[in-house]
Amino acid sequence: MVFSRRAASSLVVYVFLFHIYILHSVDSQCPRQFQCGNLGNLEFPLANSPGCGLLPVDCGALPNPIIHLDNYPFSPSYEILKKSSPNELFIRSPFLERVLHNKEICNLFLRPPMPHFPSISMSFFPNITLFKCAKYINYDNEIPQDIYGNYDGCDSFNIYYPKSNGSLPPPKGCSALPLPSNLQCNSDSLDLFYRLSADYHLEWNVSVDCLNCHRGGGNCTTKTDNEFRCEKGTISL
Repeated sequence: MVFSRRAASSLVVYVFLFHIYILHSVDSQCPRQFQCGNLGNLEFPLANSPGCGLLPVDCGALPNPIIHLDNYPFSPSYEILKKSSPNELFIRSPFLERVLHNKEICNLFLRPPMPHFPSISMSFFPNITLFKCAKYINYDNEIPQDIYGNYDGCDSFNIYYPKSNGSLPPPKGCSALPLPSNLQCNSDSLDLFYRLSADYHLEWNVSVDCLNCHRGGGNCTTKTDNEFRCEKGTISL
C-alpha cells in the first residue's frame, strides 16, 4: 500500500493533536485553580482532589473550610479563616484552641507543631518559643528570671517562656517549641495562656524541584529517608 505525501502529513498532524488531547485530559484531572467558598480561588499546593496537591482542603466543611498539613490518615485539621495571599492563610487550630481553653498546655509537647517535608517548607507567625526543661535541674543561671517566666504545672518538666518579645537559645538539655502567639496580648503579660493563640498565619514555599515536577504532570512525594521524589503514575521522573 502506498501513502501519498498529503495523507502522511495528515496522519502526523492527527497523531500530534491526539497526543495533545491525551495530555490535556490528564492535566484536566487536576485543575490549576479551584473555587473554595468565600476564600475564592485556591491553587497548588492546595488541592480539593486526591493526588493533586500537597495540602488537602475540604471546602464543604462547616463552619469554615479545613486544611490538612499533610496527606496522612487522621492527621489534624485546621480551620481556614481567611486567604491572605496565594501562599498564606489565616487558620485556627481546634486542638490548640481546646488545649488553651482547658489549660492543658503540657499536652502541646506530645507532638510536633508542624510536619517537615522536602517538597514544601511551612512557617507560622506571630510566634513565641517555649522551653521544655527537666524539673530536677536548676536553670536559673541559664534562663534569667527577669527575662523568662516559668510554668511548673506539668508532672516531669517545667515550661519557660519569654516575658517580652525577645528570646534566647534553649539551654543544654532543654527542647524548644515555637507556638502561635496572641496578637492582642500585651508583650509584657506574664499569663502564659493569654500569650498564646489558636489563630495564626500559615505561610508556605514549594521547592523548585516540586514545582517543576507538578508542572510536568508529576506528583511530589517523599521517600522513606525523607528525600524528595517526583512520580507520575507508576513511572518515576
